Amino acid sequence: MYSQLNASRKEIRLLHVYPGAWNDNIECHLETVSLYDKPKYPAISYVWGDPNITLCITIDDQSLAITRNLFMGLQRLRRTDKVLVIYADAACINQSDLDERSEQVQLMGEIYSSAVEVLIWLGYGRDTQAPLEQPDIVQWTGDERDDEIIEAYFKRSENRDEERLEQEKTGDVLGMFVFIRICAMDKHWSEIPFFTVENGTLCPKTIWPAVLLAIATLQSNTWWRRIWVVQETVLARGATAMYSNVTIPWNLFTKAARLSRIHKVTCCDKVTSSLSKYDEDATEKSLFATYAATSLQIRERRNEKLSLRDIMRRVHLHEATDIRDEVFGILGLVTDWQGISPIVPDYSLPSKEVFAQAIIGDIHGTGSLISLVGTTMAGLSGVPSWVVEIGPKTVRHYEVAISRLKAFALFSAAGRTAASVKGVGDVLTIDAFEPAQTIFEVGPILFQEGCGARTMADSIEACYRMIEVEKERCSRASAFKTVEETLWRTLTSDSWADPSKDTPRNTGIRRVGNIDVTRLGRNLQTWCQTRATNPDAMGSVYGEDLSDDRFFYEAWFTSGFDRRFFITTGGHMGVGPPEMLPGDCIAILLGGNVPFCLRAVPDAPKGHYTLVGDTYVQGLMDGEGVPDNWKEHVVKINLH
Repeated sequence: MYSQLNASRKEIRLLHVYPGAWNDNIECHLETVSLYDKPKYPAISYVWGDPNITLCITIDDQSLAITRNLFMGLQRLRRTDKVLVIYADAACINQSDLDERSEQVQLMGEIYSSAVEVLIWLGYGRDTQAPLEQPDIVQWTGDERDDEIIEAYFKRSENRDEERLEQEKTGDVLGMFVFIRICAMDKHWSEIPFFTVENGTLCPKTIWPAVLLAIATLQSNTWWRRIWVVQETVLARGATAMYSNVTIPWNLFTKAARLSRIHKVTCCDKVTSSLSKYDEDATEKSLFATYAATSLQIRERRNEKLSLRDIMRRVHLHEATDIRDEVFGILGLVTDWQGISPIVPDYSLPSKEVFAQAIIGDIHGTGSLISLVGTTMAGLSGVPSWVVEIGPKTVRHYEVAISRLKAFALFSAAGRTAASVKGVGDVLTIDAFEPAQTIFEVGPILFQEGCGARTMADSIEACYRMIEVEKERCSRASAFKTVEETLWRTLTSDSWADPSKDTPRNTGIRRVGNIDVTRLGRNLQTWCQTRATNPDAMGSVYGEDLSDDRFFYEAWFTSGFDRRFFITTGGHMGVGPPEMLPGDCIAILLGGNVPFCLRAVPDAPKGHYTLVGDTYVQGLMDGEGVPDNWKEHVVKINLH
């Protein structure tokens, strides 16, 4: 079935799917072509699904088992009148040949960017089986022809109680796509016909719950979290999504996500805040699913340079059956290798070596240790502490981690030094300065997902008690008028979104500067205490105006989310990872924007540590920990 491919000619295989009726067997032929010859073909983007549930197609009179999801996708695409020529990786690559897999993965970016169109197959929702008969297709076009579909939908929705009862169980698929199409029209949320507005409150109509159920069902499809889809959609010349009996241009998805998000956080902020938590979560997930691909696509089309590590951070929430594909699956998007040799996919390498190679390459290329900012990578056995990802795989952790990275770019804890590292096995040797600070006391986790106002108020009060006990120690390390001011600059990492009244949700981060942070901190503490005793009470933090208080709250949330407050032996205050313990040390590593928390390896020689995580330490963020004549003070630190 599979003939040898010529890698020097960039050969790939294309699947010829012969015409057939809906329930006919799928008969195919494989053709070998060279990308140099610029063949014309669409490519399918899909989720493999359970590898143990397969159906057979016939290729050149031989049977090939493919996953049920690909089978249904080919069945949906197959024509009755002419041959369909398409690229489908599971059938076009000899999956049992590791060398061929590695060579073809290296070409994957070019394969999808060369395709005339990428066809995104999203399945049949809750139905794991294809319909018995070929469905009537609802074709969205992205132009005025869609108005007829929208008008007919709402006209029919006025009088269809029996249908609505059924849809409340299964979901309103057509209504979901009507919602997506309207969002892509740049409508205010109050103008979307699924809602009415009463006294400034957004009130969903009776058809909305079934639409939400359909959104939740669609977003539960693992396609949205699959790492390969990012490359497949970003590089596509054009893309079309297919779900159930609906076909829709992919750019309507991305446009709807971008525009509705802008409305939600700016002009429609107040009215959308009245939505229930379930409504907000469902719509937020539907928008967030396209975020990484959309943002990368915008940067790619602006010809902005994209490094491997930058892309890895943006696609952090996406997953792969083979964890190595979290690197290999995005190589086709990299446009800036920062002076180092490009990574070549090699499925014979252990997973942790693939990630270590990516991190060390980024450090060598940038001279920065920003790749060490994050948490030890989950899902890898025996991984060294310095192989990190930006955070646990949740939307909230992702958003906070990205904001924290932006804030850290403002600092230069290691001054104007460049990173110098060498990796040997599981050990990363880094140039650094001898750690001069040890953690003296560790406080509570400041904020965690789902915690209430009482927990927040208690954590702030615990921080106040710590600085009161260590007032003399903290006063010696403070460069500000009061220890309390130092506390609040620490708890917010002394940075926030620029609180301009003209840009309600400015994504730019800057230093807090000459602001009365003590007043803002006390306001925040009062708000938490008030909400703890009266959950319905509002305050300046969530007032109608976008005051400094609100931006200060957001800075506190970003800085303190899943982080602990601590005080060092030298009296410096800081926030760092929840795993930190008294006795851990704070080190300035060459090329580091921020200090790092290290823990000595038991029974090992001096200079051997594990990386606990990145930190913010007030008074050590702008090179204060870099000694004079620093080149004479450089030592080697070995991270395990």
